[in-house]
Amino acid sequence: MGTLDSQDRDIASEMKPTTLGEDGGILSLGIFRTGTYSMTKALNILGYDRVVHGLDFRAGLAGDDATTQPWSRASWANLPFMRVLYPAGTSPPWLRPEYVSATAEFGRHEWDELLSSSHGVTDVASMYAPMLIKAYPKAKVVLCYRDPDAWFASVDETFISLLSSPTGIFVRRFVEPLAGMYTYTHLWDIFRGWFEAETAEEIRATYRERYERHYETVRNLVPPEQLLEYKLGDGWQPLCEFLGKPVPGPDLLFQG
Repeated sequence: MGTLDSQDRDIASEMKPTTLGEDGGILSLGIFRTGTYSMTKALNILGYDRVVHGLDFRAGLAGDDATTQPWSRASWANLPFMRVLYPAGTSPPWLRPEYVSATAEFGRHEWDELLSSSHGVTDVASMYAPMLIKAYPKAKVVLCYRDPDAWFASVDETFISLLSSPTGIFVRRFVEPLAGMYTYTHLWDIFRGWFEAETAEEIRATYRERYERHYETVRNLVPPEQLLEYKLGDGWQPLCEFLGKPVPGPDLLFQG
């Protein structure tokens, strides 16, 4: 991407966006690895300064307990397949025991603890799409789409192969228990929870169905006037029209 000139910056600053906690904001619910980092930067350029991306989430998993536990609770509450991975009598090592048996819904109040001051969320938010749509029904929703096979090739190379590799297994089984920090374990559980699969082989066999189901779910839950379906390469025009923002200077190109 290029840079904004001073006039563009003035326009962006004059049109200050609302946050999710103010019943505004943006839910960018295209699944991870569909250009979510570029979308985050595009939203930043348009004046949405505080946008939570998966990189922030993963940093949270490696942070202190106060930072980690809200995201851990979100994973446990919003991904029902976790109960298959950890049946009654067992619990994930990344979640404090008092939260394992909690039956209270992870709703607006809990999401506000994580996101109320944010202008939007991208990337990891897609894993919790139905819950976020329910918690923030007035937010605008951007749905980035990518060819499913190209998408999964990227996901597999970046995450699945690593987390399920001999190295990944060694880290999860031996290194993390000694360190008392379960970043790899948590990420692996989150991916399995979202894909609704216990092994890498099961994930690879069912990824396309899970991918398409995600998009159909979002389409069914969001009113058409609040939804923008965006494909990489569509450029600035549809995004800016949807958000009511001026198109940045001609030297600024949106890229996936």
